[in-house]
Amino acid sequence: MYAFHAGGQELPMHDPRMDPAYGVLYLSDPTPGRHTITSTLEYAMFRLWTKVQDAPEPPGIYPKADKYQDSEFNAHMNAAGARFKALLDCAGLCLFGAHVGVDRMGFFEMLNAALGFDLSPDDYMQIGGSVQDLRQWFNIKHGLQPEEVDVNALIDGSVPAEKGPAKGLAYDVYAMRRRYWDAMGWDEHGRPGCDPV
Repeated sequence: MYAFHAGGQELPMHDPRMDPAYGVLYLSDPTPGRHTITSTLEYAMFRLWTKVQDAPEPPGIYPKADKYQDSEFNAHMNAAGARFKALLDCAGLCLFGAHVGVDRMGFFEMLNAALGFDLSPDDYMQIGGSVQDLRQWFNIKHGLQPEEVDVNALIDGSVPAEKGPAKGLAYDVYAMRRRYWDAMGWDEHGRPGCDPV
């Protein structure tokens, strides 16, 4: 396989060998191959843990090699980032604006003020998760099988970079995808837990 795409979508310049979260979401998001999703760096800027109970807080010192691990922490970080990004898109707000952090921009408070709701940040994140579930089910209902989305070996992390800042670092994007699906509440085939009918 020589084409650099995921699910038929050409990949952007954001090399997941520098941030494996991109690789996981390139492969796993209902619109695969898109860079406007979430990443380790964007998650750190979103600062979700300051408002959302189950959003993991990155340690003060986060060794680069830890980003390449198939870990529960990384899976839950990616899942929280994906839920938040879905919510951000539904609100019509800018990804770059969210980089100041939810605690600084008053994101959840703005939603309550605009909508007349009194929902908690956790309630809103559940809505973001439901949006991701619906997006995934839409694909499945139209014949796309999530486990069939594949990427080039240079993207899947099995071939580490030979030079540059990611030299020698490898990761298993397929193992990370399985753990991410679990963190999203999806099964081993990428199917959400409840069928929307």
